[in-house]
Amino acid sequence: VGAVAKPSGAGAGDCGIALAGSAAQAARVQAAWQEVGIVPLLVAIAPEGVTSG
Repeated sequence: VGAVAKPSGAGAGDCGIALAGSAAQAARVQAAWQEVGIVPLLVAIAPEGVTSG
Protein backbone atom coordinates (compact mmCIF):
# COMPACT_ATOMS: atom_id res chain seq x y z
CA VAL A 1 0.00 0.00 0.00
CA GLY A 2 3.05 2.25 -0.04
CA ALA A 3 3.42 2.91 3.70
CA VAL A 4 5.67 1.36 6.35
CA ALA A 5 4.38 -0.43 9.44
CA LYS A 6 5.80 -2.14 12.52
CA PRO A 7 4.13 -4.06 15.34
CA SER A 8 5.05 -3.12 18.89
CA GLY A 9 6.26 -5.62 21.46
CA ALA A 10 6.26 -9.20 20.21
CA GLY A 11 3.60 -8.32 17.65
CA ALA A 12 0.87 -10.54 19.05
CA GLY A 13 -2.07 -8.51 20.23
CA ASP A 14 -0.28 -5.28 20.99
CA CYS A 15 -0.43 -2.16 18.89
CA GLY A 16 1.38 -1.33 15.71
CA ILE A 17 2.27 1.86 13.94
CA ALA A 18 2.08 2.76 10.28
CA LEU A 19 3.65 5.84 8.74
CA ALA A 20 2.10 7.10 5.53
CA GLY A 21 3.22 9.93 3.30
CA SER A 22 -0.29 10.94 2.32
CA ALA A 23 -3.92 10.66 3.35
CA ALA A 24 -4.45 8.26 0.43
CA GLN A 25 -1.71 5.93 1.74
CA ALA A 26 -3.17 6.09 5.25
CA ALA A 27 -6.60 5.17 3.88
CA ARG A 28 -5.12 2.16 2.04
CA VAL A 29 -3.39 0.97 5.23
CA GLN A 30 -6.61 1.36 7.20
CA ALA A 31 -8.60 -0.57 4.58
CA ALA A 32 -6.00 -3.36 4.37
CA TRP A 33 -5.85 -3.72 8.14
CA GLN A 34 -9.64 -3.78 8.47
CA GLU A 35 -9.82 -6.57 5.86
CA VAL A 36 -7.80 -8.82 8.19
CA GLY A 37 -9.54 -7.78 11.41
CA ILE A 38 -7.09 -5.16 12.67
CA VAL A 39 -8.85 -2.21 14.31
CA PRO A 40 -7.11 1.07 13.46
CA LEU A 41 -6.69 3.61 16.24
CA LEU A 42 -6.95 7.00 14.58
CA VAL A 43 -4.38 9.27 16.20
CA ALA A 44 -2.50 12.35 15.11
CA ILE A 45 0.62 14.19 16.15
CA ALA A 46 -0.32 17.25 18.20
CA PRO A 47 1.33 20.55 17.21
CA GLU A 48 2.50 21.09 20.81
CA GLY A 49 4.10 17.62 20.94
CA VAL A 50 4.07 15.42 24.02
CA THR A 51 3.19 17.03 27.34
CA SER A 52 3.12 15.75 30.89
CA GLY A 53 1.29 16.77 33.98
